[in-house]
Amino acid sequence: MSDHEEQQRNERTAQPPNPRITRPRMLIEQTLSELSRFATAQEITDILRNRGTRIGTTTAYRNLQMMASQGKLDVIHINGETPCITPAPTIVTTTTSCAGVAGRP
Repeated sequence: MSDHEEQQRNERTAQPPNPRITRPRMLIEQTLSELSRFATAQEITDILRNRGTRIGTTTAYRNLQMMASQGKLDVIHINGETPCITPAPTIVTTTTSCAGVAGRP
């Protein structure tokens, strides 16, 4: 294999997979864009359910984790409790609950 072919192969394998944009992910992104504060994954799930969206908690958590790993979300853990989530970038202050975390700049 030539150096050029090897470099192309390495570039292809180094790129992170581009996950499909699913309906739950789009709804989660929409909900997050409407919030001006941090929220827990459970709060996001509850908001979607109150709007009539059938979404499982596991589906919401999995999508939020994927979005966070892609840098689309900021996640903080307060006192080791449930993580608080908001679209990146954010300003974080010291607090004891998600409600007390500053929103996006």
